Amino acid sequence: MQTYDTYLERVFALPFEDAARIFATIKKQIENDEDMTDLYHDLLSRSIEYAAIRAEWQMMTTEEKGAIDSRRSEIHNAVIREFDILARNLGKLGHDTSWRDELGDLNRNPDYRKLIGDMACYLVLFEGLNARTGN
Repeated sequence: MQTYDTYLERVFALPFEDAARIFATIKKQIENDEDMTDLYHDLLSRSIEYAAIRAEWQMMTTEEKGAIDSRRSEIHNAVIREFDILARNLGKLGHDTSWRDELGDLNRNPDYRKLIGDMACYLVLFEGLNARTGN
């Protein structure tokens, strides 16, 4: 059975604490900047799409996976582009974008896609928790 502990044993795993730190950094960098907030919302929208497919993946049959796999890859590519766009634009404003470097260089190793996909899922988790209302 897969658990968070078995996830952490994988190559390119992203520990919760690291994801939380990256998330906090991004949120601080986009704070009070409407353009950067819009770029972040684009990233979050794509992340939500990607996380939904990923969450259902374990329940899908081989045939269902085959039918949706190219769409999953397209959305994953869009997530990567949105991270790159956000980091590039934050960098132009003088922000430290080393958080993007932590997510890996796809030119050096395409398997960093997995890590970036994991971060997308964490964004959805963190924003879902932040959306909680009440005490």
